[in-house]
Parts: sequence; structure tokens; C-alpha cells
Amino acid sequence: MSAFILSNNHIAALVDFGSRHRAEYFFDNDWRAIYGREKTAGGILLNANYRSVNCRYDTAESGKFTFIEPARTYEPVEILKACDCYNYQACETEDYYQSEASAIIDAIRKAAICALPGYEEAPWEILGE
Repeated sequence: MSAFILSNNHIAALVDFGSRHRAEYFFDNDWRAIYGREKTAGGILLNANYRSVNCRYDTAESGKFTFIEPARTYEPVEILKACDCYNYQACETEDYYQSEASAIIDAIRKAAICALPGYEEAPWEILGE
């Protein structure tokens, strides 16, 4: 598996979507919101991405996240794909799926699923015919 550092734009699009959709996540025995914490959430995501790449390639690089509001609003399906891309680039460490970055991506993914057309109208339970 290969890994690379995602662009600031990629991470900003994820964080912006999570913020606009009021995504929240539970981490370290506490509920945390992305809204109002865009720079912090983006920094967590970027750091986990660097940690993954550094683990994969035995390097020690780092970077700084700057939140810049995306030029356009991304559709839920685009965000779902961007979440998959992010997970692929950040999963090289053994503890990624227990990390705050993973919790943030899960919250953004849930927000994107809930924003899909028809989601609100779909039945909660499938009872059969």
C-alpha cells in the first residue's frame, strides 16, 4: 500500500462539510464539534496523514494546516469519496482507527450519508411487505 500527503484543499473540504453539517464526534470520553474548531480539526487530520506517511516510509516530515474556506460546496457523495481517500492515506499506523482523526472522519462520513438525497424520507426500519 502506498500513502501520500493530502492537499490542504482536500482536508479543508472535509472539515468545511463537517462544520456546515454540525458534525460531532466522541473521543477521549468527550463530545467534540467540528463547527468552530475547523483549524483544530484540520490540523488533527493533517497530522495523522503525516504520521501515516512517516510510518510507511520511515520519514519524519511534518506540515501545518491552514483552514481556507473551499471555493465551492461539495456534494455528499464527493465527501464520502474524499473520506475514503483520507482513510487510505492515514491508516498506516496501528492505532489509526482508535485516533481522533478517525473519529473526525467517521463524523464527517455520517454527516455526508445523512445529507444524501432521500435519506431523511427513507424508512428507519424495514418491515417487509
